[in-house]
Amino acid sequence: MKRIITLNLIAFVALVCAGQDKKENYHPKAIEINNKAVELKQKFKNDSALILFDKAIELDKTYYLPHANKVAIYLDRNDYNKALSECKISLRLQPDYAEGWVLAGTLYDLKGKTKSALQYYQKSLELYNKRISDSSKKSNIKSNKLNRAVVLVLIGQEKEGRQALMQLKSEYPDMNIVDEFLKLSKKDYILQLAHKNCHSQKI
Repeated sequence: MKRIITLNLIAFVALVCAGQDKKENYHPKAIEINNKAVELKQKFKNDSALILFDKAIELDKTYYLPHANKVAIYLDRNDYNKALSECKISLRLQPDYAEGWVLAGTLYDLKGKTKSALQYYQKSLELYNKRISDSSKKSNIKSNKLNRAVVLVLIGQEKEGRQALMQLKSEYPDMNIVDEFLKLSKKDYILQLAHKNCHSQKI
């Protein structure tokens, strides 16, 4: 039961964060196709979703979300190499996509490449710190602080990560999700983050 709950919680945090970047000028049809593909993915129609993600990419080669979403399909297939490849493309297209840096780190961890994972986690930590200090991103401060705390655990600063979670719980007493994150170990985080959901985008 804990595994199902935490999977949903991680997916929730990932979805909240996916929409926090400023709206880019991506091709509207590419966004529409990406969103349809996400719906298919959520119905477990991965082959059809993959075709649409590729169509969205074909329409707009600068659009990072279809690449990020393809990662989820390759994770479902346990194809970590393709998942990592798509993750790297999404980061090349959107270098401030902190969640992508975390996901790439978890993929390296899953492949047993902890030194590479650490580099990606550290980059995500830098991006979360930047978001937290940016006054224009205050509407997402809770999710950024939560994700930052998770990253601290992932880079081996478990004590600091748990302190950050406790601080978050103190600042936002109604944020019950923190209690679930406090129950997870680094290994749990890696397994949970590697199976997050796809992202759609508002047109």
